[in-house]
Amino acid sequence: MQLQRTILWLIFTMSLLFLWDAWQKHQGRPSLFGPAPASTTAPAGGQPAAPGAPAKVDNTVPTVSQAAVPAAPAAPGSVPSAAGATPAGGPAPVRITTDVLVVDVDPLGGELQRAELRRYIATDKADEKVELLAERPGHVYVAQSGLVGPGGAAFPTHRTPFVLQDGPRTLADGQNELTVTMTAESGGAKVARHLTFTRGSYLVTMRTEVTNTSAEPIRPTLYLQLTRDASAPPGESQFYSTYTGPVVYTDKDKFQKVDFPSIEKGRSEHAKSANDGWVGIIQHYFVTAWVPTEGAPREFFTRKVDTNLYAVGILEPLKEIAPGSTASVTSRLFVGPQDQRVLEQVAPGLA
Repeated sequence: MQLQRTILWLIFTMSLLFLWDAWQKHQGRPSLFGPAPASTTAPAGGQPAAPGAPAKVDNTVPTVSQAAVPAAPAAPGSVPSAAGATPAGGPAPVRITTDVLVVDVDPLGGELQRAELRRYIATDKADEKVELLAERPGHVYVAQSGLVGPGGAAFPTHRTPFVLQDGPRTLADGQNELTVTMTAESGGAKVARHLTFTRGSYLVTMRTEVTNTSAEPIRPTLYLQLTRDASAPPGESQFYSTYTGPVVYTDKDKFQKVDFPSIEKGRSEHAKSANDGWVGIIQHYFVTAWVPTEGAPREFFTRKVDTNLYAVGILEPLKEIAPGSTASVTSRLFVGPQDQRVLEQVAPGLA
């Protein structure tokens, strides 16, 4: 009789354990039975190419309606543009190095096309570090930003060449912040984008200054998007996996997963507009997230970009800018580990 009770208690305990593990994986958190989180020192490197993943980046941008952009802008669409990444002979990516991040910025569009986490070892390669953002044949995961406007205004987008200003690219010893500035101009709008990196932080602050160089008022909309293929991160298998994919968060609707198959089928369901919230992509132990200006009206979108390539993003309308005037907007991009103590300081619902 005692043996039967012991066996029943074991079955009950293991059932609870498996239920809790399933709930953890459903929430995008590490499994109790998976590999240990990445450790904190290793040489540089990145993830292997994923079979079947695309070999090019998102070459389309969201659009807004012909009318002036209201508090919640019109639904995003697609505008075709030239395929491929940086053209042959074009400017090489600019590498920015801090104590925790190595980030490559592509002068074509100013996208963040690579982000290496210097304190985390890749789970599949002990001699390499985690490469969260990456753009290479077989794998795409990038952070992009730009401007769109009514009537398809040709403002600078993530396909517009930017000029990076001279200055330091490495956070020096004893230095707390490093700011890198790039500029582009088209369609009557000049954009100055300032990326600020802070010691010990995985949060990149982006200040976008828009100057109206035309003779008429303009009303651009800032877009922030993450583009990724649907490949599983390193270290996962058919026997062990966690959620990898886009997420949308608002105070009202809370944490919403929008998986790649739903976007592929055009059946993605998530909050469409709010005055708060953020978008991100989560994968095993790590997350990227765009966090717009606090309290600013915004619209959320997800879309299929190409075969096995998807985007999640935000449209944030700016106020009308008179000729010769400048408007500024600040956004934040988190690229790092799912450390709850850190994430809860970045935005509500991110931890």
